[in-house]
Amino acid sequence: MKDKYDVIIVGAGPAGLSCAEVLAKNGKSVLVLEKNKKIGPKVCAGGLTARVEKERFLSLQDVDKTFNSFKLHFLKTCKTLTDSNPLVATIDRKKLGEIMLEKALKKGAEIKTEIKVKEIKENSIIINGQEIKFDYLIGADGSNSTVRRFLGIKTKKILVTLQYIISQDIQKFKEMEYFFNSKILNGYFWIFPHKNFTAVGCGYCPKNTWQDVRIKECFEKWLIKHRIKTEKLELRSFPIQFDYQGYQFGNKFLIGDAGGFVSGATGEGIYFAMVSGKEVAKKIINPQYDCPEISKILKIKRRHEYSFRKINFLNNIFPNLGFNILAFLLNFRWFKKIFIKIFI
Repeated sequence: MKDKYDVIIVGAGPAGLSCAEVLAKNGKSVLVLEKNKKIGPKVCAGGLTARVEKERFLSLQDVDKTFNSFKLHFLKTCKTLTDSNPLVATIDRKKLGEIMLEKALKKGAEIKTEIKVKEIKENSIIINGQEIKFDYLIGADGSNSTVRRFLGIKTKKILVTLQYIISQDIQKFKEMEYFFNSKILNGYFWIFPHKNFTAVGCGYCPKNTWQDVRIKECFEKWLIKHRIKTEKLELRSFPIQFDYQGYQFGNKFLIGDAGGFVSGATGEGIYFAMVSGKEVAKKIINPQYDCPEISKILKIKRRHEYSFRKINFLNNIFPNLGFNILAFLLNFRWFKKIFIKIFI
């Protein structure tokens, strides 16, 4: 590693790698530091919306599966949303990491693994006793971001998630499905089929539910009810912080999960990560660039979270009231179009 880089990026997820690709392509010297040995694998359901292809971030030929429909299960009914084109898809995070890593390396980015950044100074970092200077520092290091903590930005909005990866009987899971029942959990459960496995999990925001200490018990009961076997499988938990408080702080930036670029309603973060990474790269290349695409994803994020807050408000008045109203409205074609526009 050199003693000085134009840009140092902490974290080699979708945000960091997309940012590195654009910067390196435009002649910037870029160092990406990843704490893990391998780039890509992460506890993640791997859900994508069709926006990733529309914006040319990723070809749907690279994903595990695409779905022209998905199911929303409520207490007494199930609604299916369909379209002639793919609405959603799933991708293995390991595969996604490999695709994005190759692109960044081809453009000339320098990427180092098994390096955890512990000390950050105003214009340099210290790793393995070596001080490396930078013009810009980018935090792309996830929900528990070291760069975010250095900037003194506290995190108050967190989604808590639990998930199993099921490799057996994958033919049983053919459709992407969401399950809503506030009597069990004021969040949602999911089934995301992939090519070689199925991600089954649940997510909720601690401020919106009284079951904080019972989340594992709630999840296990739901699994039993739906006859999903998870014996001998590892239950994994991962926090998702969606507390966006800005992305530029002088010569330092936060992107992806580190910046809170996640939907607090759906947990969607891959697409937001890619957008924030590429936009911040353009901002560094041209300081006059005002990042219009970040404004767009923040608008999507606000729509998601506003809608879910209203639903949870109604659920707190009477169990499942918000979900029941949503299920009723989904009987109408015009509302289905609105729902898809908002969330897909």
